[in-house]
Amino acid sequence: MSITQTSPESDPHVAVLAFPFGCHPWPLLSLACKLAFTTPHVRFSFFNTSKSNLKLFSTSQADLPNNFKAYDVLDGVPVGHVFTPGNPVEELELFIKAAPESFGKAMDMVVAETGKTITCLLTDSFLVFACEMAKNMHVKWVSFWVPAPYALSAHIYTDLI
Repeated sequence: MSITQTSPESDPHVAVLAFPFGCHPWPLLSLACKLAFTTPHVRFSFFNTSKSNLKLFSTSQADLPNNFKAYDVLDGVPVGHVFTPGNPVEELELFIKAAPESFGKAMDMVVAETGKTITCLLTDSFLVFACEMAKNMHVKWVSFWVPAPYALSAHIYTDLI
């Protein structure tokens, strides 16, 4: 990733990285909008797949603040790809494989477009690569756990269950 993070704290820019499956994008969008409304001096860039953004913003009743903008990232599905019948996780697997590069390229584009370097990553906890991404960018990272707390235990103890 080519993003150099040296922006002063007086010009904060939060990149919000959504996990585009299930109920995950809605609570993250809600949180990002609430934060944007309460901190109008902070720029919020919301990154999500185009398919998920279309569903999210066509059904969301969210009033979007002026300092908030949504961007599409590639979903990892090759052009002309036909999904395997009976394999519902195929789309998820393609996304996860492509996600670090897709989010990185989209953030680079937004930084180039706006001239505002990213100072913080707010990400869905399922996007575990974001920890390393934030470290490499020298920015703060906030991981947002969407599901109910008991689901976290199920994921941690999957091998025992």
